Amino acid sequence: MEAWRKTTMCCLILFCLMATCSEVSSTENMCYHNHWNKCHPDQNGMCRDSCVKDGWDDGQCRNRFKRLMGAKCECYPKTCDH
Repeated sequence: MEAWRKTTMCCLILFCLMATCSEVSSTENMCYHNHWNKCHPDQNGMCRDSCVKDGWDDGQCRNRFKRLMGAKCECYPKTCDH
């Protein structure tokens, strides 16, 4: 019975950790535009400048889905709460 409790507790902790780490927001998903497919954190300034030049309010390099090489340049409109 002790092994069953440990397994259950580990599963609960893992589930809670995954739930707190995910960025789930129905409005956030409609509030940005992927400008570049690949972006590195040191390119934040270039991403922002490129977004503003194309008429967006702001932009940043963001790894929304926490992938190893998944950061993208996201542009945000003026009506977005970012």
